[in-house]
This record gives sequence, structure tokens and C-alpha cells, in this order.
Amino acid sequence: MRILGKQGCFWGIACLVIGLFAPPASAAKHVILMISDGQGMGTVMATDFYNGNRAVYESFEGKYAMTTYSALGTYEPELGWRLFGSHLLNPTDSAAAATAMAIGVKTYPGMLGKSPLFMDMKNMVETASTQGLATGVVTSVEVSHATPAGMVAHNISRNNYEQIAAQMIYDSDLDVIMGAGHPMFDNNGNPRLQEREYRYVGGEEVFEDLTDSDGARAKDGRYWSFMDERADFEALAQGTLSAGKVFGLARAATTLQQGREGNPQVVNESNRNPSVPSLSDMTLGAIQALSDDPDGFFLMVEGGAVDWANHSNEKGRMIEEQSAFNAAVSEVVAWVEENSNWEETLLIVTADHECGYLWGTDERAFVPVGDNGAGNLPAMVFHADTHSNVPVPCYVKGTGAGPFLDGLVDGTDPFFAELFSGFDPGFSGAFIDNTDLFLLMSRWLEGEDEGTNGAGHWFKGDLHAHSLHSDGNAPVAAVLNSAEHKELDFFVLTEHDTDMFDSEDPGPVMPTHWDDPDYTSEETVLLYGVEWTTGKGHANAWATAPFDYTPLWHANTGLDAVAAVYGAHDGDALFSINHPSAIFCCPWEYDVDNAVDTIEIWNSMYRIPNLNGWSSHPFWDAELLKGRRMTGVGGSDTHKLAEYASDPFAKIEAALFGHGNPTTWVYAEEKTGDAILRSLKNGHVSLSYAPDAERLDLVADRDGDGYFETLMGDNLIQTPGRELSFQIDIRNPAPPGWFAVPRVKELTPENLVKLAAGEVDLPALLGLLAGKDTYLVGVLKNGIPHRAWIVSGGATRVTFDDVPASRGRTYYRAELMGTPDLLLFQRLLYGRVKAVTNPIYVNFPAR
Repeated sequence: MRILGKQGCFWGIACLVIGLFAPPASAAKHVILMISDGQGMGTVMATDFYNGNRAVYESFEGKYAMTTYSALGTYEPELGWRLFGSHLLNPTDSAAAATAMAIGVKTYPGMLGKSPLFMDMKNMVETASTQGLATGVVTSVEVSHATPAGMVAHNISRNNYEQIAAQMIYDSDLDVIMGAGHPMFDNNGNPRLQEREYRYVGGEEVFEDLTDSDGARAKDGRYWSFMDERADFEALAQGTLSAGKVFGLARAATTLQQGREGNPQVVNESNRNPSVPSLSDMTLGAIQALSDDPDGFFLMVEGGAVDWANHSNEKGRMIEEQSAFNAAVSEVVAWVEENSNWEETLLIVTADHECGYLWGTDERAFVPVGDNGAGNLPAMVFHADTHSNVPVPCYVKGTGAGPFLDGLVDGTDPFFAELFSGFDPGFSGAFIDNTDLFLLMSRWLEGEDEGTNGAGHWFKGDLHAHSLHSDGNAPVAAVLNSAEHKELDFFVLTEHDTDMFDSEDPGPVMPTHWDDPDYTSEETVLLYGVEWTTGKGHANAWATAPFDYTPLWHANTGLDAVAAVYGAHDGDALFSINHPSAIFCCPWEYDVDNAVDTIEIWNSMYRIPNLNGWSSHPFWDAELLKGRRMTGVGGSDTHKLAEYASDPFAKIEAALFGHGNPTTWVYAEEKTGDAILRSLKNGHVSLSYAPDAERLDLVADRDGDGYFETLMGDNLIQTPGRELSFQIDIRNPAPPGWFAVPRVKELTPENLVKLAAGEVDLPALLGLLAGKDTYLVGVLKNGIPHRAWIVSGGATRVTFDDVPASRGRTYYRAELMGTPDLLLFQRLLYGRVKAVTNPIYVNFPAR
């Protein structure tokens, strides 16, 4: 069966995200993660001995032992090697191990893409996609099995195959999916006439959708090209077939070769399933398809049936499967050296865990596998049919990858090094953790983050406003005059699209205010924006130049927020969710797509009062906790100007809400639209109540040299247990009284707990904040109040040290509370929030 589906883009949505969203020029283009599922050092040795040669990856300079334990375990070398069999206690599984590599966070066995708190976490496929790269997964077992699923899916159980497959096909960022799990064939390539198993491909209806004349429509608007004939896989690998978005399903029920008939205890290449491609052909075919993306690709390749053979203690099939995996690695290395280079390509070869507890003798002793000569089965004995916590080998190749991992080494396992020194002295015993691979891959894509502080200037602006072109009351000239009067450096009119276009209009459509002759300024950088307005939520799109709004308008009429995000990015525009937790109007009711750029966390119109418990901050924190570095921005959402207000309600609204309330401050290299949007995307943003009000700066010293080079939006890669120093400065504070004495007093842990729980003595706290020069500076760590200080008498700086979480991700952000300028109105409308920062991130994914 061969179905070449549609490859056009739905509603004009771009197939590739380019321009503003491309990875930095210094970042490499390709990341290839190759996982031999269930491989330990015994597997590597046995295969080498039988074949009489070494695998190509064994020549890599970067070699590490790697721990694989789950969120329920730990690794202590002295304890593990003290008693034979100790490594079998509480091992991980493929789901938790793949998740650890894909999200950088330990989780429970059986779970996919979720933290131990059952929260969906941004994974490697999503990370690569938001960097503009194509993505793919290839496996020798079912396409929705634990390891490929762990790279892309979010599910409470690895056994929910139908849900996982459907998510991969319809809701993921994947461009290539290849593997087994064909419902129409058995493991010998024979047609199945009865008892067809559709669950690995999402169920019978999904399979029919994949294989019909159109193909299944994916999240990005393109259609999957289905192939299952061996000749097509081979043609794709050779570059003679172009198939766009590829779903390649080998004609095998569960595995390419391991599950076929024959004696599994001997190596026998003569009775192979002739209907399926090799893992090498699938890997090269995936690379050919993904290479069409000029920005590069992320590819995970799994030799999944190594684990199946080890579970069944099949010596012959284990060597066959590992040999097939080794051959695929050799093809990848050859492709890199012919078509790319090691400056732009990172290759990681490793395992998710050891399986079978494979040693060289039937005695319960740590004796390595023995060499009986090429073509002969090595001296090897399986001591278990389950996984173990024995560290697995990890090989890396790519310029700078080794030094990066050297900085993440957790410790030394001298027992591991001594055991295998005779086979490969390149292993020093230094061990990393499987979560470190995510940090390496993410940093490889994003490029080195050396810290932004000191490389730019602060510019202030308003990102949300209206005029007569939608439901505002003032002409464009008057609106811009107001913005310039506030001395805003940048400004954007975001008219409601529903006020400009007809729902029956097929397009093309162009926002009317962009052509308004008065939409010009010599003082203020003007962006081009629209408010995407639906009954399930609003969002802004901002660009530096007019763009085709038609895809977003079609997405509006179709209530398709994902298509709207893609449409914005197609026009090199940012996509920002507006007032997501609005009380009076229009909260965000769609799912939050991973590609959303920013969230409006401070909006004047739709949150009264602006206290954390009532505002959009919990919504924002929920996305940050998933590993999504979505920038928090503000927007006044001003509709009315006083001089054009004709009725009492309009006059009241005009008096209460004005341009620059709140103000979004952007730290950018220069005062240009491109620089401002780039900094908005990168999170170098702080918010204040007004253009001339207090602002907070949050910076960090990453290396202890006394220079705070790390700014809001920056991402630090830190080893566990390393302390960071932070500094918070209040800019433009209220002047202190004549006899004021600068004071900084930290709240006690008891009072901080009460503050977080809402049980603090509020009258007493408000009494402390009664003075204009008195503030409460608070720091939130992963969305939870962490430290707080009363700052008064002209004091403007707070410093503190902290150790981020030993595993996983940590972020810090700060808030400033004080006395409202106009007690009656502002206390009612805005509470006491004066300023909010974006986070500094530690061990987060690339944007």
C-alpha cells in the first residue's frame, strides 16, 4: 500500500517556521539521538565479539557512563556493585527513561511526557519544533511504543497506544514517523486476515484516515504521506522518492525482525522477514525527508527490539538487533561526514536502560561478557528478564558536546570503569544522568547563553490598544498622540478582526488600520498588530511589517487557535494570548499550544483587582511549569480617550484606563521593531504599572565572579547543588522622606508561609506599605512564594542566594507591591501590584 497524500499547507499556513523563529546562527542544525533500547555494556561487547569488529560509535571521544533511574530511584555506585543483583531493585522502564531524555525531568515508570506531579512537560520534539526544526522518530518496534512515544506524547500510561498514536498523528509537531505495528501483517510479513490489531496506529478509524486518498491531516495543516512498501522506504533512503510528511509503517505486527519465526538463540540472517525495510533504510529515509527543512532537524532512532530480545533472553536475536542498530549508526555517521559536519550536527548514541543483567558467567559475579571469536556466540549469561539500574554507555560526537557534558558530570563510578577497562579504557567512570541529554540537545539547538545583561537598553511601550477602526472611540491620530505624550518607545494598535472583516469573506483580508495614513510616528516605533477575537478567547499578533492576515481570519471563523498560531508565525508575527483569566470578558478557553510566544499577564480592562489570586499569573505559571518559556507581557487594552467620550460610562472608562497602564519594558539592542520583537520573544521583559512608575530588574551571577550577567529571559545550565546569586533593583522608586533611613527587612519563614497561604495579618502588612517609599519585594520560585522583603527609606536593592532544584527545571521571578498613587481608584482596580518581572530560568528547554 502506498498513499502519497496532500502536501500543501492548510489555509496558507507555512510548512516551515522561519525568520524570527529560526535558531540562532551559531546553533547547530541537526540533533540525532540513537537509542538501543535495553542495551548495556554486555550487549555492546557481545555484538562486537560476534561480529569481530567494533561499532563506529566506540571511536567517539565523548564516552560516559549514564544513570537511568526513575523518579522513584537513585544511584549509588558503592551500593550497586556491593552485592550481585542489587541493580535489579526498583529499575526504570522505557517510558520513564525516554521521558527523562525528552524533557529533562525524572518521572514514574509507565508515564510519558509528564512530571511526577502529572503535569505535561515540554519535550524534545516540541523544543526542536519551536526552534524551527523538522522532527521525526524511527523505531524497529511499534510506532507508538514507549521510547518514540516518550519523545513526543503526554500520557498517564504507556499502554494507551490508541491515544498515543492519535496524538502523534494529529496533535504533535512530528514530520516523520516510522516503525512497525502494522495491523494488516504478522511478524513474518504475511497478510493478516483475522485478529487485526489497530491500536498501535490509533485505532481502525485513524488507520483508514491515514491510508485513504487524502491522508490524515496533521496539526500543521499538512497531510501525512503513508507508505508501507519496502521499495518505497528504500527509494526514500536513496533520495529518489520525495514524500513530504512521512508516515512509514513497516509490514510487521510488532518488530521488524526480532519477532519472526526461527530459533532466537542463534544468529540467522537467512530467514528474515523480506517485506520490511532495515533500520538503516528507515533512518536514512527519515533523514532525507527531514533534510528538506533548511533550518535542520531533530531525529530519534530506536533499536527497540534489542530490549525485546533481552527480556526473552534471546542471545541470537539480541546480537542481530544490536548489529542492525550499529549499522544504522554507521549510516548516520557517513551521512554527517558527507552532507553535514560535526560543528552543526550532534549525535548521541546510548540506551534507555540495561535489560537482562547480562554478564559473562552463570555464577552470580560481575564478570564481563567473554570473547569466543568472531562468528561464535560469546560467553554470556542473562541473569534476569527485566531491567536493571546498571549504568549504560553513552557516546557523543559533536564539537563542544564533550566539554558541555563534562560540566554536568554527577560523580565517578570506579567499579564501572574497572570492570570494562580491558574492553574500552575510554570510560573513566565519570557518569552523567539521562536527564543531562535533554540539556545537551536543547542547548545545542539554542546556542550558548552567555547572559544578556549589559548588551542592550530598556525601551517602554504598550502592546494592546484600539481606535475607531474597531471598538475604540478615537481616531488613529489621537491615539498615537496619546502614546507619544506618554513618551512610549514602541506602540501597536490591535484592532479586533471581527470589527474589520465579514465572516463570509474568503479573503485575502488586510487590517484597515495598517493603511490609515495617520498610523505613522517619528518618535515611536510602530508595530503592526491585530486582536484575534473569538468567543473562546482573544490573542494579539504583532509584526514589524504588514502581513497576510487571511490565515488568522480563517482560523477565527473555524475557532482553530493552533491554525492562528501557525498563521501568525507564517507572517513573522508573534502570537500572544490576551487576558487569559479575564473576569468580565473573554478568558482563554482553548488549549495552549506549545508554539504560543507570549501571554498577557497584566491587562487593565478585564481583571479587577490585579492581585495574583485574581490575575493571569496562575495561568502563566502553569505554562512555565511545563517548561514553556512564554514571555509575560502587559497591555492597557485602552479603548476610550477622554476628549472623545460622549457618555458617562465612556468618560469613566477613559479616566480609569490609559495608554501605558501597564507598561511593557523590553531590554533590546536597539530601538527597532525587529529588536523589540526579538526581545519580547526571548523574555527580556519587565512590567510596570505606568511608564513613569517603579520597575523591577532581576539579574543573576551564574559563575560567582561578582558580575550579574544573567537577565530575565536568560536560561542557565547548572549542575546539581550549585548556588546562584541574585540581585533585584527597584528602578524609579518614590523619593524617601527627609529623615528616612534605608532599610531592607526580610519576612520570616513563618510570615512568608502565611503570606503564601493568604493568612498573613493583612492590615498590619498594608500598614507597613502605607508609606510611598515602602515596598514589598517578593520572589517566586517555580510559581511559589520563596523570599520576601520589606524595603523602605530609600533602599532599592535586594540580594539573595539560592540553590535550584537538583533535577529538573527551576525559574525565579519577582513582584513589587506598594501603595497605589490614587488610593480609591487604583486600590480598587489594580490592588497594590506595582511591577512584575519575567523569570530567570535554570535548566529549561530552548524556546
